[in-house]
Amino acid sequence: YGYCSNELIAKFKDEELLFKLNSRKKPIIVDNFSSTGVPRILGKSVIDGKDVAYIGVMAYNQPIESFHVEIVDVLCNLIALELKNDPENNIRATAIYKGLITDLLGERIHSPYYMHHRLILAQWKTKEHFAVLHIPISKDDINIYYLDYLQENFEHATIYATTVTFKDNIVLLLNFDNQKEYESSLNNISRVLKDNNLKAGMSRNFDQLFELSQYYQQAIAAYIVGESLRLEKFIHPYDDLAPYHLIGEVAKKANLNNFCDLGYIKLQKYDEENNTDYLKTFYQYAQCACSVSRTAEHLFVHRNTISYRLEKISEISGYDLSNGEDIYRFLLSCKVKKWLESYVLDHTN
Repeated sequence: YGYCSNELIAKFKDEELLFKLNSRKKPIIVDNFSSTGVPRILGKSVIDGKDVAYIGVMAYNQPIESFHVEIVDVLCNLIALELKNDPENNIRATAIYKGLITDLLGERIHSPYYMHHRLILAQWKTKEHFAVLHIPISKDDINIYYLDYLQENFEHATIYATTVTFKDNIVLLLNFDNQKEYESSLNNISRVLKDNNLKAGMSRNFDQLFELSQYYQQAIAAYIVGESLRLEKFIHPYDDLAPYHLIGEVAKKANLNNFCDLGYIKLQKYDEENNTDYLKTFYQYAQCACSVSRTAEHLFVHRNTISYRLEKISEISGYDLSNGEDIYRFLLSCKVKKWLESYVLDHTN
């Protein structure tokens, strides 16, 4: 991943391995490297007389032979050639960034100090904000056979994205400074998802890269909830779905029907018995910031009709429609019912 720990660098200095390596044109064999005791081949890639990369190959299940040294020598030359054709070192930088992201996701970096040390070594100047997307790839999905192609597509869609594969899924890290960069990136990512018949869960925005693993869990939860609710969007934002995530967690320990408010139940029963649409009207009214005019526009009816319906809703349910707590209880009940309906669908298909 392009990173060596301070301890490993100290070992190289103590044993003068860099001096030995630089004094030879070919890779060298180190029979007893003190850090691990495992024999290894050390090589270097050189461009215009400057060392640009060091390569270590450790023995595994067989001893090191002379032809292994020749193979490593060819590999060093190939890497030098590839890097020379990439004057801005995009290949090397990308590999280092991806290694850091993977280590953060796997919780192998245990302190912000250690992470910042890695950022400095990688010369990665991050932008102000982050968001992470979880894009699952089913093992039965043909997409799993061209993960590299998909990653390239996502990274070509926006310059603000870096992708890695993590536990057979694609993880996309957005790093941006402003809302314009963020929104344009999401639009382009949505197109790639649509073209490849994929969906993604997305975390809330965050500012500390060290917290990547925590926010990745939000992205996973957003994907699961969004798919459970059968939402048609290609990106499921956690911000929109956090209440359903909470409801889903509560459902593991309690009967969700207990959380449906009595006023909601009364309206539901009245609608069923009288073929009315009071639940829909009240929900739209709440979504329109309790504006009668806006509700009428959304439902394509006269505002006097909405006023009449609201009076009936208050009469049937007992809700005070000017009371924020009553509206909150109603909206919570709507989300609980929506979750329950998705649960029934999941267990009847």
